[in-house]
Amino acid sequence: MSQLIKAIKSSAAKHKYNPNNLPNITKELVRRQHGKCPITGRDLRSMSSYNVVCDHDHQSGIIRAALPRAINGLEGKLLQACIRWAGCKNKGEVIQMLRGVADYMELHRTPQTEWIHPDHLLPHEKRAKANKKARAAYAKKKEK
Repeated sequence: MSQLIKAIKSSAAKHKYNPNNLPNITKELVRRQHGKCPITGRDLRSMSSYNVVCDHDHQSGIIRAALPRAINGLEGKLLQACIRWAGCKNKGEVIQMLRGVADYMELHRTPQTEWIHPDHLLPHEKRAKANKKARAAYAKKKEK
């Protein structure tokens, strides 16, 4: 890519067939991505066009890929969370942080300690708690 082209963000009829119109760029990205989301692998072609968006870098403005709307929002929220809460100063640190989180989660798919948090309820305990709450609500309703 030797030259960057400014996209057109107009829904005016005169721009409908312009290849640099944002909806046309999104369609072209989906085609180049073989219809798959580069993050989740989901089929973008099965989604409504409203839910497939053109992701771009907010610092440089460069368009990166077509993503599902929710995943695009998640990507932005993860970036901001790493900057605000984890103290990341740049995208390199964000990438390192997210890889660290992924490695941590992968490691802990199997227990690494012998303890269970005291607030955690097992499925039968959750059910018993819900039943107790329902019985109390029923009894209160019956009193009226």
